Amino acid sequence: MAYRAEVIADSVSPQGKRVTTLEVELPRIVLAEFNTHRMFSRNSASSRAIPVHKQLRKLLNEPFIPEKFGRNQPGMQSFTFLEGYKHEEAVRLWLKARDKAATSAFEMLLGESYSGWCFGYNRENNEFATVEQLNDGFDAAIKHFNKELKKENPADTDILNVHKQICNRILEPFMWHTVVVTATEWSNFMALRVDEHAQAEIRKPAELMLAALEASTPEELGYGQWHLPFVQPDEAKDLDIETKIKVSCARCARTSYLTHKNVRDFTEDVVMYSRLAGPGHMSPMEHACRPLEVGEQQKGNLLGWHQHRADLPHEDDFGKIKATRAG
Repeated sequence: MAYRAEVIADSVSPQGKRVTTLEVELPRIVLAEFNTHRMFSRNSASSRAIPVHKQLRKLLNEPFIPEKFGRNQPGMQSFTFLEGYKHEEAVRLWLKARDKAATSAFEMLLGESYSGWCFGYNRENNEFATVEQLNDGFDAAIKHFNKELKKENPADTDILNVHKQICNRILEPFMWHTVVVTATEWSNFMALRVDEHAQAEIRKPAELMLAALEASTPEELGYGQWHLPFVQPDEAKDLDIETKIKVSCARCARTSYLTHKNVRDFTEDVVMYSRLAGPGHMSPMEHACRPLEVGEQQKGNLLGWHQHRADLPHEDDFGKIKATRAG
């Protein structure tokens, strides 16, 4: 994986207001900074949703590695960087930390006694395996893990099998992260993040986002037409507008599982939409939107657009939804 920014849907209203949905790949370590921008509607890959073994496989073969390692100095930004053997040593130590994190995550699944033969390193001298050895150990560990899971009685196995919402947290500094973001206002983000004082790991995706926006031509939409990310042209002619909206919302939500590119079954998407709306998961409902009618009140963060989220009762307070059900 690598830095990436791709326009998924790009629309402009009769009043000239543009809304754009991007899919962005960036290092997980700058997600908190990305999420400070409140004019964005976003959904992103969840550490709670993706199985540990899938995250581990990515980390072993495609870990995030900083392109440059700044020299320590006062302030939040470094303007000088390690070079030559010092840079190579920093990369080696970063990957060593990755190996430790991967090992710890597997220990949370299998138990500490299994980690030695799974990853092939010597605890006494702290020598870690090559990538090839790590992959071989990974395959052996997953085979053993799946075999143990098939036992009818959980008491018959000594694997720990700690849930992914905990295990994956150990791996986050080394992850690439996928985000779907929709916005009408980009100026503040670009001014802050496409800047020499921004951390390189957020500046680079911001630069790619700006280039993608500048290269894209928005589709002109009329009143009553919808901006619908991830709804394919060949599907549009076969679905009514209500179903299209649900499909779009579900596929934005599928970013949490990194499956929306592989799943194109609109019936499954409609089912997922119901699973989202029922428990009050409203953020995926923000990407689908239509041009705001003349005189219609603005609600939400996409200026000049009416978001589907606003169509749902009590979308701003899940407590009201629970109270309605309880009553």
